[in-house]
Amino acid sequence: MLHSSPKELRFKGGSRAASKKMRHVQRAKERRRIKQGYPRTTPFKSREEVEAYFSEERLTCLLCGKKYLKLGVHLLRIHDTTTEDYKQKYGIPNRVGLVCSSTWERYSKHAKAVSAVHGQETAAAAREKLRQMPSVTYKRLPEWLTEERTERVLAGSGSTRISQEMIDRFLTAVSGGKIPTELFGREGFPSRSGWHSWCKEHPEDKRRFVQIWEALPFPIQAKGQRLGIRFKKDVKKLWLKGGNADHEIAALLGVSTMAVNRVTCTFRKSVS
Repeated sequence: MLHSSPKELRFKGGSRAASKKMRHVQRAKERRRIKQGYPRTTPFKSREEVEAYFSEERLTCLLCGKKYLKLGVHLLRIHDTTTEDYKQKYGIPNRVGLVCSSTWERYSKHAKAVSAVHGQETAAAAREKLRQMPSVTYKRLPEWLTEERTERVLAGSGSTRISQEMIDRFLTAVSGGKIPTELFGREGFPSRSGWHSWCKEHPEDKRRFVQIWEALPFPIQAKGQRLGIRFKKDVKKLWLKGGNADHEIAALLGVSTMAVNRVTCTFRKSVS
């Protein structure tokens, strides 16, 4: 009778222990096998795509194509990545758990049952745990979700997206003597907050506004409560000539005496 060596038994499966080890190796290889068409290289572009992804009976791993009830452990053990990085990569909102719909329903029922029995105790413990947790660095929202929320806010407020055409229309109206507060929020014009946000991203348009505003007559500037450098220079020139009281300077420039006094009081302090 021929006897196989331990080495031969290990690979032929002649030994129960060796056969078990081989099955373990094969399963490990299978877990790491990537199906055709994976990994997916592009993130989800809309809410509909995300909802369709989570509606399956089992959740598909977008890195290898295999299906699981939940992905957390699989991602960490097989792909050496976290659920946060996975969501960021594929445009999945951070608040959504990586579990299939049936598992989510089971978790939800269990949570409701526990809450019904130990509701107050559980809530107090959760608040205490949350209080002790370190501060969290929040991830950026997926691009599709940011756009969706922006559209929803704009639709609810009756506003529209700010465009260069809208800004040009606004600046043209200002150059014609309209003050910004008369234009903000009107149809075809930006809101106050929208205009300030636009100026942060487009400083050249802010410079255009300053140039237009500085060229306007002083009564319009005063109405808009924005008297600029040119006004201060003219007030100083008239004040230094001597003999002109604040109310006389105000009459010459077409503004209130208080507006002139705000400027001349600084001159008087410097002289004294």
